[in-house]
Amino acid sequence: MRIPGSTYRFQFNRGFTFEDARKLVNYLDELGITDLYASPIFTAPPESNHGYDVCDYNQINPVLGGSAGWLELSNELRKRGMGLMLDFVPNHMGAVPGLNYWWRDVLEHGLDSRYAKFFDVDWEALEGRILLPILEDELEKVLERGLFELTYENGRLGIKYREIILPLTPASEQRAWDALQAGIEPNRNAAVAAFNAGVKNSESRDWMRGLLAEQVYQLEYWRTGTRRANYRRFFEIDGLIGINVGLSEVFEAVHHLLGEFVKAGQVTGLRLDHIDGLADPAAYLERLQQFLKKIGGDEFYVVVEKILMGDEELPKDWPVAGTTGYEFGAAVTGVLVEGASEKNLSQIYEDFAGDKTTLEDVIVRSKRQVMGLALSKEVGILAALLEECAGGNMEGKELRAAVEAVLAVFPVYRTYMTPRTMVSPADRAVVETALALARKNSPNVTGKALDFLRKILLAEGETSPNETAELFRQRFQQFSGPIMAKSFEDTTFFVFNRLIALNEVGANPGRFGWEPTAFHAANSRRFQCSPHCMLTTSTHDTKLSEDARARVAGLSEIADEWKTFLQTAGKANEVFKADVNGKAAPDRNEEYLFYQVLLASWPLETLDQQTRSSYVERLQGHLLKALREAKIHTRWDEQNEAWEKAMSDFVSRVINEPSPEFTAKFAPLANQIAELGAMNSLAQTLLKLTSPGVPDIYQGNEGWQFALTDPDNRRPVDFEARQQFLKSLGTHPPAELLTNWRSGAIKLFLTRTVLRFRRKHPRLFESGDYVPLTFEGKFAENCIGFVRRAEGECAVVFAPRLTKKVGWPPIGEGWDSTKVNFAGLGETALVDLFTGRRFGDRTAAMAQVFGELPFAVLTTEAVI
Repeated sequence: MRIPGSTYRFQFNRGFTFEDARKLVNYLDELGITDLYASPIFTAPPESNHGYDVCDYNQINPVLGGSAGWLELSNELRKRGMGLMLDFVPNHMGAVPGLNYWWRDVLEHGLDSRYAKFFDVDWEALEGRILLPILEDELEKVLERGLFELTYENGRLGIKYREIILPLTPASEQRAWDALQAGIEPNRNAAVAAFNAGVKNSESRDWMRGLLAEQVYQLEYWRTGTRRANYRRFFEIDGLIGINVGLSEVFEAVHHLLGEFVKAGQVTGLRLDHIDGLADPAAYLERLQQFLKKIGGDEFYVVVEKILMGDEELPKDWPVAGTTGYEFGAAVTGVLVEGASEKNLSQIYEDFAGDKTTLEDVIVRSKRQVMGLALSKEVGILAALLEECAGGNMEGKELRAAVEAVLAVFPVYRTYMTPRTMVSPADRAVVETALALARKNSPNVTGKALDFLRKILLAEGETSPNETAELFRQRFQQFSGPIMAKSFEDTTFFVFNRLIALNEVGANPGRFGWEPTAFHAANSRRFQCSPHCMLTTSTHDTKLSEDARARVAGLSEIADEWKTFLQTAGKANEVFKADVNGKAAPDRNEEYLFYQVLLASWPLETLDQQTRSSYVERLQGHLLKALREAKIHTRWDEQNEAWEKAMSDFVSRVINEPSPEFTAKFAPLANQIAELGAMNSLAQTLLKLTSPGVPDIYQGNEGWQFALTDPDNRRPVDFEARQQFLKSLGTHPPAELLTNWRSGAIKLFLTRTVLRFRRKHPRLFESGDYVPLTFEGKFAENCIGFVRRAEGECAVVFAPRLTKKVGWPPIGEGWDSTKVNFAGLGETALVDLFTGRRFGDRTAAMAQVFGELPFAVLTTEAVI
């Protein structure tokens, strides 16, 4: 198995193609990257900026450069001995008839289609039809507006609604031609044009209504239809349909071209998207490894997108290297947050926002809201299946209440019970915990209903296969993940704003700070259980990029300054708020979020008119998304335009018309947070690059990148500037890079130096022991370090934390009496990888270790 030394993520889209990536391969090689990490590359809608809405698994996206561009990129990588890890989507496809010919065939032929079983459709719900909730209004109103037209393309007649082209059943198409050509128009194109010219008249509407009634699909207004659609969706997105990849025929069709890439050596690793959406993840992973091993003769490097909650562990029977590394991002942010300030910051938040709702209450409230709105259809499916299991002995309303009560307190994304396996102790513990919490928090739910739900979930008392019960368990597990994601990540994270550095995928906002011992324990567990999993600090899914998050973590070190700033800002900017139905908009919680986002993303360079305008638009876009995700005053499916405009205007005026009082407080705070954030970011970068696992760099984050949630974090990267910085690193001593830290070159220098060292010493980081270091003296708690060693090779890693106490910059004599003991590494002198300074004494003062730079890696090898 090829294990990447490091990965670099590219987000491919029509603005960044294979050719753009090919031109940067040399840059990645110079940086020290071993493997390119590609977002999905198969055909998706041309406007897609992420590729997760794949429409054809057997065609490379022509927008990205097609097969020719892909081959050129592959060849460029292989010339340098570099690998390619591909982001692959086994759970769902884009339901775009014009691009997804499997889906189009199903919409044309229904159950008679050879692809009918490819998609996760409940064919019995609508007697063989598929409900498509794509209309902007009720069907009759859409007909009256003449929005349905006919289209004639590639020899086939179809129905066009806006940009969507829907097929016709063969029989109805023939009848339609008969009707259209009964008039005077002999030409098919002319016949279609003639019909479209009169599409609003009553006869045409009646005819179109009848034509629609003959189709496999049933069109409906999205507001009502989204709760009745009879196919499994990706989360609440109607345009992404679940596929039955567990079926052999589907698996083979989905993985055919991927297999060709693996056979040709063009793909050397896989990242699997949304593994929790599959009916049986373990079975899929086993089949995938067998498929890949048959091609390549060896186990394949695979990581899964899986969010682990608390002490949850990845199922041990999964044949994967580990997760994509969200849990590492949570740990490294946590160790940079000062836990002792929790009480103070909590009080500051409560006083400013005026809300004492606990995190636990916000989560439960968010889950119930999601289950009542965006994912109510899924909960309804579960309730109906459970009622069927009950055989008429219990009411559906009572059983739905039980399902909602348990899901509202479910502690993890999902369990992994299948008909072919026993209920694991871990899964049983999860279910029992959720049931106990449901009984405590939902006293109105009957014990009888909860007892019955427990019996079905844990398959107790089933002496023979019960298909309905098995389907319920499968659906419960497939739906619990989206409910958790939409309520926790996409709602709670924008509502509970105490310290948004902790509101991140894989993290827990309730865990305020990690001690170094906890960080070391997590690293040690990973070294023992999954030493080759990914380590990530920024992704296309993170709410804030690593550098922005590192800044917000710094607020935990200056709670008093933060409080003083808020008192001034709250008063100074009150004049910029609007009255929306008697309420001040934005509200205080939203305002509190805004100030954190402002500090997280405030540019290091001076803003001119153009860059200021662009920055304001970015903030407005992020906060608009935050408001809609929070679902307090507005949401995606029911937008409060007045409230959204109030927030947009507030952002604009605070930045473009700041009061002298606000500026006097904001400027020094922003500068202090920028400095603390820079030190935090350098520390987390070093820890990521040297901890057990495979470090991943999200595009552009080798330099400063203060990005917000998507689509902001998918903006074009200035690679030209980064390439110039990389070329010039050798002409600037490290101390000078630190002095000019605002350029970002210091982070690039750190990244390049360690990545090159990793590449030269793969064994040290793939299998080298992990030994935590201990410190003593005045600032012992402000250091973190460890040793990686393997058969004569070693790397002694030192990083700072909570550096406000040490001073700016945290180097030299500022470390006072702080010392470290790293005896037991032999007598050979060690050399700092970054500066070339030599260390012979195994009890070193941190004033010496951090003599020139606020980070160090001591090794037996001279600086590179």
